[in-house]
Amino acid sequence: RGTVKIKGELISKMSEKQLAVFRQKHIGFVFQSYNLIQGMTAVENVAMPLMFRRVSRKKREEAAREMLKQVGLGERMDHRPNEMSGGQQQRVGIARAFVTNPEVVFADEPTGNLDTKTTKEVMEMFLRFAREKGTTIILVTHDRSLAEYCDRIVTISDGRIISNEGHRHAKAIQDPPAAPAEEPKPEEPADAAKTPAAKTPDFDSPNVNPVELGHVEVSRTPDGKIDPTQIVDPAVAGDWEEQGCRG
Repeated sequence: RGTVKIKGELISKMSEKQLAVFRQKHIGFVFQSYNLIQGMTAVENVAMPLMFRRVSRKKREEAAREMLKQVGLGERMDHRPNEMSGGQQQRVGIARAFVTNPEVVFADEPTGNLDTKTTKEVMEMFLRFAREKGTTIILVTHDRSLAEYCDRIVTISDGRIISNEGHRHAKAIQDPPAAPAEEPKPEEPADAAKTPAAKTPDFDSPNVNPVELGHVEVSRTPDGKIDPTQIVDPAVAGDWEEQGCRG
């Protein structure tokens, strides 16, 4: 059997009590099913990890409110889980995981219950926090598209590691290129303002002059109106005749 070390400490040899203390100090968790306490508000759920650290209620709620603002839930702080969507509940879960500024966050299928759009938002949020807070995120997933966000992919099958490789493409995701510069608008000719816009001829007007239609030939109906079925462009008439398309 192998061993597991975090921060140089052999956690696979720790007792349950030692593990609990270690998790409180260094680890955050994000769960597929959110694991929020239904009777508590978003603020109270996010503040809970700080309670175990003996942080005063005032300070832990201030920290929780700040984290909820960072995940875009400034207007949902006093809502309970049953008053929020799945995506909003997972944002609360993310805020709770990061409120203690952990060195490592374990995310177990964090987007398993979310739609495609919300999945993208959650993953981008993970990456933003990883950059800003210097946090290592260990993402457990069966979804290869989520693994593409990671800069190292470890593949496990039947309890054995079958590959452990760096993922260069993820660097481009975490450090996206600057938005392309806006293309300059083409300069208008100096006399553009003096040139009147071309008018669309009124085909129903008996006074229309064929000259106004450029090289388009027209014919009129007996009542003097232009027959739109007989409008022919000499430039393409030959091709139409060859194809049997001329009306």
